[in-house]
Amino acid sequence: MHRDSVQYRVDAYDFDVPTGQISNPRTIIRMPVELGLPDGCCVDSDGNIWVAIWGGSCVMCYDPHTGNPLRKVHLPTPKASSCWFGGRARDTLYITTAKRSHTHRSAGALFAVHIPGVTGLPCVPFRG
Repeated sequence: MHRDSVQYRVDAYDFDVPTGQISNPRTIIRMPVELGLPDGCCVDSDGNIWVAIWGGSCVMCYDPHTGNPLRKVHLPTPKASSCWFGGRARDTLYITTAKRSHTHRSAGALFAVHIPGVTGLPCVPFRG
């Protein structure tokens, strides 16, 4: 998965584990320009894609098969920069935000949001 902020989209690829080769690029999410720029993203245990929206004051959850939005987590500051699931049960969505050129008192904060029924994938260590 790769987000292309400039093109307002998230792309997916097939990945060959033994060779590390990627192929079959395809756009799975197209975002309306007025929503903001797609920034950091993660995947939950159901395969849905969570995308931090730079300039949109939110994190959006999308169905990767249809590209349709499923959920929206509102933030009190506009520049969401990344998100990931953590905590003992991987049931907390952590969201980073940026302070850059913004004076809102929550700008630059780290948010932790519990979303009932949603968990993240376990971390897999890299063995290079």
